[in-house]
Amino acid sequence: MSSDKGIVIIGGGACGCSIAYHLAKQGIPSQVIERDGIASQASGKAWAVISAPARLLLFFEGREVPQGSMQPCIGLFQEGFHQFPQLAMELKEEGGVDIGYGELPCIHAVFEEMEERYLKKRMFELADEGLEASWIEARDVKARIPDINPRVRGGALYPGYKVEPYRYVLSLVQAAEARGTVIKQGEAVGFRHQGTKVTAVILTTGEIEADVVVIAMGPWSGQGTSWLGKEIPQ
Repeated sequence: MSSDKGIVIIGGGACGCSIAYHLAKQGIPSQVIERDGIASQASGKAWAVISAPARLLLFFEGREVPQGSMQPCIGLFQEGFHQFPQLAMELKEEGGVDIGYGELPCIHAVFEEMEERYLKKRMFELADEGLEASWIEARDVKARIPDINPRVRGGALYPGYKVEPYRYVLSLVQAAEARGTVIKQGEAVGFRHQGTKVTAVILTTGEIEADVVVIAMGPWSGQGTSWLGKEIPQ
């Protein structure tokens, strides 16, 4: 059993490696446990676009999500969105990898009068709340997207950024390692408990003691439900 207690992060994707990097920036060491390889699953193949929070809000409107569940997250989304250009510069210097960063505005084009009225109204409301969103007229949409259906009535314009997903995660890892983060290959299969506290992560090859455990396994995070005996939200 490894006796290096501290923070153990299970999952070497974008979330796990970002957590490790930001901990390392604050002088807090951690270990990242990855079953296969860094960004070898969804994180390395994702549509790596960082959308403005206003776009996320509108995306989830009308969908089956608990009422009010998005609102507490908006402040966090907003802070992360505004920090991303600076993060991209840091990673280029510290991680030594070109992450393919660039601006990528998004347009939600509309073709029906009812949707036009609704979206225009929401654009003004979101702007009043301090969220980046604006309405552009049909001529502006056509100027940006010449081949669009000529029936377009206008659209919502959101700022955004894009990166190359694998390079982004690789840069996070290299920058985190340079600051003391440890990356280990291994498959987590359970937890060791002392009362209600998790004291170690059980791997197929042994155990790693931990004071804090972060589950960052993406779609596999639900496996932690059986390890904890409590349901992990998906």
